[in-house]
Amino acid sequence: MGPRALIDTAALRHNLRRARDAAPGSRVIAVIKADAYGHGMLRVARALAAADAFGVARVEEGVWLREAGIGHEILVLEGAAEVEELQAASANRLQLACNNKEQLRMLREATLPRPVTCWLKMDTGMHRLGFAPQAAEAAWGELTGSPVVAGPVRMMT
Repeated sequence: MGPRALIDTAALRHNLRRARDAAPGSRVIAVIKADAYGHGMLRVARALAAADAFGVARVEEGVWLREAGIGHEILVLEGAAEVEELQAASANRLQLACNNKEQLRMLREATLPRPVTCWLKMDTGMHRLGFAPQAAEAAWGELTGSPVVAGPVRMMT
């Protein structure tokens, strides 16, 4: 028999309670991207049903959770990569991170079934995703003024 991972869903729930205890009054987004890091996205989502929201990497993951009956808020951390993903995010009530000028352009040009909740991602050091601090104010203004963005715009780093 090869290597295997044993996932203790009681331990997952315990860890969520510990996070809540450490930050009372805060909302918790359980990041379950990449099949919950190989642990089974749907299984982990069900185990962490007490989370306020789920974070996924791609729109496809969020749509899959919706199709499986998950009603939580779902934040797509990479945002939409193409117009079809933006349409799918809107249709499936997925929230989107806005990480770059291309995503701003797509939102500016989009016609969507319903406005999407957006999170402006500001790069504070990793230089992988997000707007530089000096560009964040302009991006914030563009998101806030967009008819396809549901307010208020949220912030993340």
